[in-house]
Amino acid sequence: MKRISLALLAFAMSAVGASAADMAARPYTKAPVAPLPAVSWTGCYLGANVGYGWSDKDFYVPLTDPFTPGALLASHSASGVVAGGQIGCDYQFGGKWVVGIQGMGDWSNIKGASPIIGNPVAEYATHIRSFVTATVRLGWLATPNLLLYGKAGIGWVDDHFDQNRNVAAPGLPVGRYAYADATRSGLALGVGGEYLISNNWSVFAEYNYINLGGTKSTTFVSTALSPLGAGRLFDVDVRQPDLQVVLIGLNYRFNMAGPVVAKY
Repeated sequence: MKRISLALLAFAMSAVGASAADMAARPYTKAPVAPLPAVSWTGCYLGANVGYGWSDKDFYVPLTDPFTPGALLASHSASGVVAGGQIGCDYQFGGKWVVGIQGMGDWSNIKGASPIIGNPVAEYATHIRSFVTATVRLGWLATPNLLLYGKAGIGWVDDHFDQNRNVAAPGLPVGRYAYADATRSGLALGVGGEYLISNNWSVFAEYNYINLGGTKSTTFVSTALSPLGAGRLFDVDVRQPDLQVVLIGLNYRFNMAGPVVAKY
């Protein structure tokens, strides 16, 4: 009986040892880590911008004038600070391509003035009060976070002009003698780059060009200071070939899909 008990004990110990050896031989495997979601530029955004713009202005006697048709009256380059905002939506496709639509509107302090040729005590002055663009944007992702893009569409520019006298004379006080308001439109083009700095925030820098079509007949209205009397109308041909603007801005982007550190 004693021999049988010793045999059973030895068998049990060998079985436990074999089981422990089997457990030690099994390799340890970590649980799989879920991949980070890829960044997607698909979504809409809202933002603000600030920048600097410039535009050339030339004033001519109308070609219909019987005395000096087409004569240059004044010429200057207007420039100044602009600021405003933009709203748009993008769609990413084909891995690295992004297409979208954008609306942008800016207040403008682009101003300039120059003396009237042959009458240096008077001047023509310009103030571009605002501009608006509606464009389609197409971009390519140089990295998951950096979008290089071009855009094209239509732009509108709100112009204001003044005819001023700067030196008083008998019966001719200093002040505004006539004014005109005009809205011009034309092809709007732009290039730029936008960079994601977090899941929802991005910064951008871009150059915009609005083709305004050259010379346009503009109707001025005389004021009470003018020898013509208040409310008299006369035309001046104003040449304004384009408006050019450089902008930097910040966008808040909705519906971003994942962290900025993701890779392709």
